[in-house]
Amino acid sequence: ARLYLILLYYRRWYRLLIDANILLDVLQNREPHVRTSTVIWKLCETEKARGCVSVLSFANLVYVMRKELDAKKIEETLKALSLIFEFADFNVSDKPGQCIRQI
Repeated sequence: ARLYLILLYYRRWYRLLIDANILLDVLQNREPHVRTSTVIWKLCETEKARGCVSVLSFANLVYVMRKELDAKKIEETLKALSLIFEFADFNVSDKPGQCIRQI
């Protein structure tokens, strides 16, 4: 909630590096973190912030989801996530605060 208030105060477009756990908290309704994770998710969904998910987090999502979902459902979920979040490959030469080299 604190992050949300800061973003509203400055009314700027922020780039957030979204960890796989933020996505899993919302997708799996994991308490006690689902409320905070939902705020971050909504900021990205409403384009108040730009959510960047690393390819490593992408791989982790697939690993966790394959235990519970079939391949078709995983593909649908990842396509839906790509409408909200940007999946990006990061390395040492990237500048802080940038989502670059989209996959």
